[in-house]
Amino acid sequence: MQLNFARDCGINDSLKGKQPNIVVVLCESFSAYKSSMWGNPLNTTPYFNDLCKQGIFFDRCFTPSYGTARGVWAVVTGIPDVEYPNTASRNPAAVDQHTIINDYNGYDKFYFLGGSLSWANVRGLLTNNITGLRLYEEDSHKAKTIDVWGISDKSLFLEANDVFKTQSHPFFAVIQTADNHRPYTIPDEDKAVFRLKKYSTDSLKRFGFESNAELNAFRYTDFSFETFIEAAKKEKYFNNTIFVFVGDNGTPKGVKSYFKDSLISADKGETTTYGTHVPLIISLGLSIVISAYFWKKKWF
Repeated sequence: MQLNFARDCGINDSLKGKQPNIVVVLCESFSAYKSSMWGNPLNTTPYFNDLCKQGIFFDRCFTPSYGTARGVWAVVTGIPDVEYPNTASRNPAAVDQHTIINDYNGYDKFYFLGGSLSWANVRGLLTNNITGLRLYEEDSHKAKTIDVWGISDKSLFLEANDVFKTQSHPFFAVIQTADNHRPYTIPDEDKAVFRLKKYSTDSLKRFGFESNAELNAFRYTDFSFETFIEAAKKEKYFNNTIFVFVGDNGTPKGVKSYFKDSLISADKGETTTYGTHVPLIISLGLSIVISAYFWKKKWF
């Protein structure tokens, strides 16, 4: 018996044969319980919450482990990183891996990061396995560096948008965010538009945050998403692009305080489960949005 793994997504006939662009956004430490999608009272991600309502929202997505290097590995290769205590990306015996990105024949491939890829051998993982990959990092950017992670996420998104709008071929791109990570830097240039919020220590801990700096960095991620998508909507490429947003990993530190009053105890092993719970959405450009109807009918 020969198995057939082909999947019919039910795409409308008028859309068959088209080559949509794919933009995957790896969202740094994007814990579900800290977001608006799961009703966090601090309402940290209102824009992303609206995106989830408009797109295909997977509310039961869990990362296989913690750590950005492991998250990059899982997204690029499609398999969990089970190397311990190091990461698979650091293992020279594991460097050759298949990635679905290479199956996009005729596509230009891009990877955007605000800082340097010279950590955990992630540069080696990417360049060794993705054919013709173009990296945008560190000195590639016009914006100024704001901290150890490079330029701000907002600037990174806008620079990626500038690249996308000039493309004449279909493309597959990954944008890896970093601002929702210590030291939680908010650029001074954005503080006139992005208003910082301040809550009491008790409120912060109750709703899963360690500090106002962490809270505002989480909110700034949402601000950056909004800046990117609203800018992309003004460009031609948007209409033929599938945007995929997924958390690279969650954070377990605020789990116990957030779920303290829950009927489910976070002291019986659920810390890892809640901590690895992240959002995953597929947001569709205008010319392919009709296919979402068929996808939902088939998949759900």
